[in-house]
Amino acid sequence: RFVPDFGWGNGIYFSIWHSVSAFCNAGFDLMGAVGGSSLSAYVTDPLVVLTLCTLIFVGGLGFLVWEDIIDTRCNPAKFQLNTKVVLFVSAIIILLSTSLFLAFEWNNPVYEGFNFGEKLLASIFNATTPRTAGFYTTNPADLSESGQILTVLLMFIGGNSGSTAGGIKVGTLAVILTGMFAVFRGKRDINVGNKRIDHSLVSQALAIFAACLMLIMVATLAICAIEPELPAMSALFESVSALTTAGLSLNVTGNLSIASKIILILLMYAGRVGILTLALALGAKRSAADIRKPMDTLMIG
Repeated sequence: RFVPDFGWGNGIYFSIWHSVSAFCNAGFDLMGAVGGSSLSAYVTDPLVVLTLCTLIFVGGLGFLVWEDIIDTRCNPAKFQLNTKVVLFVSAIIILLSTSLFLAFEWNNPVYEGFNFGEKLLASIFNATTPRTAGFYTTNPADLSESGQILTVLLMFIGGNSGSTAGGIKVGTLAVILTGMFAVFRGKRDINVGNKRIDHSLVSQALAIFAACLMLIMVATLAICAIEPELPAMSALFESVSALTTAGLSLNVTGNLSIASKIILILLMYAGRVGILTLALALGAKRSAADIRKPMDTLMIG
């Protein structure tokens, strides 16, 4: 597709570049060199959109998941629990978010003249790229507020552990939701299918979720204080995109002050290293106490 637009040399080079960038969820594109705005020129092109979406999805699943799929010769009955959960939750997220984008952006002026298939294609890409891929066929600044909030949520979730994607990860979300439903139903054990997961896993998942949420809120407040004319939605979008290493923007990054850019740099570093890894690296190593303190309780909910 790129060869007719850019010639043989640039066409092949651009194809390789964007394929690698999509699989690695890097989000760097070369369209600015030819006056483009990411991949907006190909919003209705099934070949470009579906190929890149597939690469983004494959890269976001993680190498351990694909190793399990290959080892079991694509036999779902033999998949590990992690593989089953990741595939199921990822599919639900893609289907649900595609439907929501289709509803939210149905009357978007950017899609004026688009038929149902073209709007569906745009919605599929909008639902896939926030896995931290960073490309866009519809500029996030042109989305409705509902679409922007949905993008923020998808960036926050990200891809899967052990993948090229960022975010809190699909597995973390699955563990939190499973633990939540178990508590609401009064279950002592947290069961997923015919397997039981340890409560410590829920504690770690909640710790990652809470830490990411706190970092985003603190960063958003700080950027809003430093940039009083910047809309709160833009500050939130930039903070989430930085921490999840998504690379999407509402076109305000270049206009931020040095202090705000430093905040985003720190968020990107924390997001790339991983919140749990960073906490373990910075935390002091202490020996286990010989005496355990008495049990008590606190009111919650």
